[in-house]
Amino acid sequence: MSLSGVPIRREGNHAKRSLRHLQRARSARGTGTIDQNDMRLLDGEFTASRLSGIDPEVEWRFYISGLPNYLEARILGQSAAVNRIARAVQAAELRLNEGGNRPRCSFLFLGPTGVGKTESAKCFTEYLFGDRSALEMIFMNEYSSDTRLHEFLQRTEVAIRRNPEGGTLLFDEIEKAHPRLIDIFLSLLEEGELTTHSGDRISVSKFYLVLTSNLGSGDLARIQNAPYAMMERVALDGASQALRPELFARIIERIVFRPLGLDVQKNIIEALIDAKLKVLSEYFGTKLSVDRGPVTAFMLRVGYNQSQGARRLRQEVDRQFNLASLNNALSSTNPGEGKYYYDSSIGCLVLR
Repeated sequence: MSLSGVPIRREGNHAKRSLRHLQRARSARGTGTIDQNDMRLLDGEFTASRLSGIDPEVEWRFYISGLPNYLEARILGQSAAVNRIARAVQAAELRLNEGGNRPRCSFLFLGPTGVGKTESAKCFTEYLFGDRSALEMIFMNEYSSDTRLHEFLQRTEVAIRRNPEGGTLLFDEIEKAHPRLIDIFLSLLEEGELTTHSGDRISVSKFYLVLTSNLGSGDLARIQNAPYAMMERVALDGASQALRPELFARIIERIVFRPLGLDVQKNIIEALIDAKLKVLSEYFGTKLSVDRGPVTAFMLRVGYNQSQGARRLRQEVDRQFNLASLNNALSSTNPGEGKYYYDSSIGCLVLR
């Protein structure tokens, strides 16, 4: 996925930026297009005919001001977490952090699987860099042995060199990394450099570093209805004991994602169904609809899983709608009514 028109980020944020970026930022903030107040904020003397001459830095500030609403609309049930992520990213983009060669910002995302940790990183990367491909994901369970240290260095070097304008480096399940790899992370976080196997030193100052972990997920599940502050304290206490203290101390933002309750998963199912309908409508070349209530209830029954969160929901939505669509797809025929129903007699979806 990509966002056309997102500013092309370069050192110092000097970029190709235009009026449409401001319009997207205003839309993300729920206020539509640029209004008179926006123009007064930009310059009391601005008129519509002069908007094309907006200072790039002023435009960028308007653009990143839309990040909180952008994330909130895409990561459901995690208001506290996504708000902290958005504010940290905004501060980094405005250069409010200490200068030097360190990463733009570093995060530790804690929480159960399927609650939005990886998706949050993908979303803010897409918003800042214009495309999710600017996020490089490295699975640390592949590097639990010290014999694979060299491969880890190679993989990380490739990820950095592939994105000369910057991006996000996401290290999934950091707790599974071999202890020797933690020294590399300390260098990344403190010095902002990766020392390659050949001895070269590569800067990560244009990158966001995200470490994810499922540490403490069992404890969070047992107190999922507790206030967020209590859940945060439990998760951070567990992570601080499991991870090396010097690593934990060097991460700027430690953010806890709460387990997804039934109501949140219902909202996620609704969003996933809408997205799937769009894909299938494009496939068949006709607008498809759904018998919303019964279909949503069925999807919730087969897809709800407290321990797997939204990941299981997405899999089930794909599986059930694909099965219902197969006969028409195989016979190259368009559905007559173009509507998905839940058929209780066979216990699955049907396309009529």
